Amino acid sequence: MHLNLFAKSLEQTPQTEPLIGKKQVKNSAGGYCFQVTPLQRIRRWLILGSAGGTYYASEKQLTATNAKFVVDIFTETDMDMALKVIELAVDVSVNNLAAKNDTAIFALSLAIVFSKSLEVRKSAWDAIKKVCRIPTHLFALVEFNKTLRSSTGNFKSAPWGKVPKDAIGKWYNEQDPLKLAYAVTKYKNRNNWTHVDVLRLAHVNPKDSELHGLIYKYIVKGWDNIKPETDFVDISVQDPMDIDMMESKKGRLFNFLNAVEKTLKCEYLPENEVAELIKDNRLAREHLNTKHLKSHKVWKALLEDMPMTAMMRSLGQMTAATVLTCDQECSETKTVVNKFKNESLLKKARLHPFNILVALMQYKAGKGLKGSLCWLPVPEITKSLDAAFYLSFQNVEPTNKRYLVGLDVSGSMCAAIQNTNISCAEAAAAMLMVLLKTEPSCLVMAFAKTFKKLDVTAKDSLEKVIEKTKNLTFGSTDCSLPMTYALKYGLKVDVFVVYTDNETYFGKLHPMEALRMYRKKMGIDAKLIVVGMTATNFTIADGDDGGCLDVVGFDASAPQIINNFVNDDEPLSVLPKQFAPLESLLQRMPLKLENGKPGLLAEGKFGDAVLKEFPVIEVDSITDNSLLTGKSSDFKKNKKNLLALFRDYTFAASAYLLEPCDLNIRATGKYGLGREILPKQLAIPLSKIAEKIGAKPFMEYAMSYSLYNWKRTAPGAPMIFPNLRLIRSFQNSPSETGFILVHVAMVAYSGHVVDSTLKVLESAETNDRSMFDKGLGSLLGAMKKINQVMETMWKRSAPSDYKEFRTFIMGTKNQPMFPNGVIYEGVSKEPTFFRGESGANDSIIPTCDNLLQLTDRMPNNPMTAILKDFRTYRPSDHNQWLTFVEKRAVELDIRSFALGSQESSALYLAALDQIREFRDRHWRFTKEYILKHSGHPVATGGSPIIGWLPNQLAAALDAMKDVHTHIYKNGIPNGSVTIYDAKLEGEEFTAKDVQQVNTKQLIDECGDRAVVQRRVLAREVEELGKKLGQNALLPELKR
Repeated sequence: MHLNLFAKSLEQTPQTEPLIGKKQVKNSAGGYCFQVTPLQRIRRWLILGSAGGTYYASEKQLTATNAKFVVDIFTETDMDMALKVIELAVDVSVNNLAAKNDTAIFALSLAIVFSKSLEVRKSAWDAIKKVCRIPTHLFALVEFNKTLRSSTGNFKSAPWGKVPKDAIGKWYNEQDPLKLAYAVTKYKNRNNWTHVDVLRLAHVNPKDSELHGLIYKYIVKGWDNIKPETDFVDISVQDPMDIDMMESKKGRLFNFLNAVEKTLKCEYLPENEVAELIKDNRLAREHLNTKHLKSHKVWKALLEDMPMTAMMRSLGQMTAATVLTCDQECSETKTVVNKFKNESLLKKARLHPFNILVALMQYKAGKGLKGSLCWLPVPEITKSLDAAFYLSFQNVEPTNKRYLVGLDVSGSMCAAIQNTNISCAEAAAAMLMVLLKTEPSCLVMAFAKTFKKLDVTAKDSLEKVIEKTKNLTFGSTDCSLPMTYALKYGLKVDVFVVYTDNETYFGKLHPMEALRMYRKKMGIDAKLIVVGMTATNFTIADGDDGGCLDVVGFDASAPQIINNFVNDDEPLSVLPKQFAPLESLLQRMPLKLENGKPGLLAEGKFGDAVLKEFPVIEVDSITDNSLLTGKSSDFKKNKKNLLALFRDYTFAASAYLLEPCDLNIRATGKYGLGREILPKQLAIPLSKIAEKIGAKPFMEYAMSYSLYNWKRTAPGAPMIFPNLRLIRSFQNSPSETGFILVHVAMVAYSGHVVDSTLKVLESAETNDRSMFDKGLGSLLGAMKKINQVMETMWKRSAPSDYKEFRTFIMGTKNQPMFPNGVIYEGVSKEPTFFRGESGANDSIIPTCDNLLQLTDRMPNNPMTAILKDFRTYRPSDHNQWLTFVEKRAVELDIRSFALGSQESSALYLAALDQIREFRDRHWRFTKEYILKHSGHPVATGGSPIIGWLPNQLAAALDAMKDVHTHIYKNGIPNGSVTIYDAKLEGEEFTAKDVQQVNTKQLIDECGDRAVVQRRVLAREVEELGKKLGQNALLPELKR
């Protein structure tokens, strides 16, 4: 064959044949596709389930295939992978990403039954309190366990051993008694299980609460057996306030159970009395005898406090009962409409967009799937369901990119989703409307083996869009059509989005070939996003192509994931090709390589490799490079490249300068001396890049070691620890990875700190006390979340391992390894001195310090001077932000404004307490990670170990004591204050994330901590100071 023809044949491979050089698998239709990663496949399964199957594979086949795949992970794969599956199941369930919770529960059951690891089984049982939120879920779990054991004969663990008994005991005992009573009476039995069965098999006993015992007795023995005990109150409770609360709760519990008994068993109870019992006790429809559900008054009473999910499911019945009418004055209709248009209520109710879509189509049909119930739909309610669908997705800002959306309407897309009458194609059409309403430039096409424009607009209703796609079937599937069509007509497209089941087989060109051809001929680095509508393990997207993304259809977080991917908010993980020599050096640099073999640093060969292999890149070679010109049109791309180059040159520079110290400490236990000259191959480009981004030419926390040194495991995934991976490292160990990525996971919540700070400043300026308290409550919630993530450092990074990679993040200032500093060859003949990488470079705590005016409370001593120097080692925009906050806080006198109200004072004190907790944990890390395992009493940034951190901690403690004293002088406020939990993009905010805290208790706990810890800190500093010879550093700490 002629070489040119052969080359062309490589570019145009029929979809019924695999691409040469690519690992592809045959899909159910006979075409070749890529295989999704194990976690991507499990995510698809968890979100989509397998109800309905595909045109080519039955639902039974998909369930068996995916279940076996998960079982294999629990039985054959390493424990870390098994734990990741459990984390993923929890994430999908807790964040309401799937329309149904069953698959997440089933995943836990598979872990419980099939895993050989006690830790994995315990992790699954521990997860039930998050995944099994109502009794229906719990019953599903125990039924899954029973069925799996009996059908497979698997008995790797006792069905009702200590671990399951403890977990189920906690599920019951850790719930609020009144909420538990509501749940066990609303969901009495499911899947052939009752609460009596579960309580007996798990041997659940009340731990501390008499009320729980009362509920269990009611469940097991019935109402008549608890009535004689209802007047009893445990007088052994020490606090009289607790007795009053117990009496109140016990009375409310008795009244509630009494109301349930009446409405459930008395079918001839007058409707007025039933309505009153519903209102007084907030009863649900499940608490009523079915005969009462024929009453108009009863339905009106139920509607007042009806949960959103129940309301959505009952729309047909309430319309049939004329509770909801077309009358413009109908208050009940207005209530329903307003609730469906309330985004906050939708989020709290955890309404999934697919379930809203199903409800919309069912309500519009005017009849139920089963039975004879019929109704005339109320147009306003139909419109409100349409609005609720869009509100239930996470809101995102438009990317303003050019989109071409391809909707697969081939025969295989006619399969129904999750046992509904909605097909994959119709569901995909609803999904694409979210994108269409967000992005201003969006061309929508329908395709199978041909391509045609789909006549939908952002103004269309869901009902209209689904109607337009209902009868579109063009036959066979060719998923390359969106790209080939755009290329044929010269359309400029930044992002191709394809909604498909990935069962492509018809066409002379693979979709990825078409994408690469489009990129090459149009000169546009276009991205491909594949939205998979079924739970197969196929995808048309090449996982090795950084411009491709797989998204699960009807994932509630899909719009945010797509937005993140298109905006490309991650650091650049691989350098541009012209920096291949640097990329090669860094890949070979770590002490341990990915393949387990020793790297250049392990053998002391990195410095030689720099001098012998690395080319001399002159200043002009960088500034003339098109990537680094700084043109405004390419600013974001240029900045990403500059930051990646800065990160990688600082890694190389630190490795070069500190390599002798690492060799020395491993051989002798002492650092010795580092290299005093940074060669021009590294010094010149590093200095120039640092100048461009406004940084010092040395490794730092934000732009080098930590905050620009991560990537997601899957594009667009929420920034939680399991979803993060490291780009560069010195040791390449789990502990170094954990050390860095815990910091990244902490800073992921810093956006809430910024938002709360702005809210506090703006409300102080406008004298809006309510908004000011909300701002402090949000700041407090954000800092609590950051501290919680920080606490995970202990399990993510072993203290004994820190010394192994600590060497390479040392600075050249105030360090005995660099008595004469370092000369940057080709830049200056004068030695330079720079502080090393340190968490003190972060901007979270400085923001809080400046906002709460803690900065001006720092003592005027050498340790504070070091702190201020540290804070110059951060991005210029961070410094501008901190300067702004400090200036505005002083101008508005935030501290005085906070102390002007007792509630604000309590929140202000609690915010200081979170700063204390952060610094205290940092101090505990220092004692455990450094003092216990290292004889080098100087921190990486060049500050003395003893004195520097206690200096900041003492300032926070003293400020807390002063505020506590102020509050007590002005009288302790009654009531409670509100704290708002912080959520990441992709995580759902629910009612549980708003916490009411007793004000007096909060104030007293903070005040007690400040007094006690101040004494302990003084004693610690004195003892450690004597031990390390630094006792004279901070005499004011010892007061």
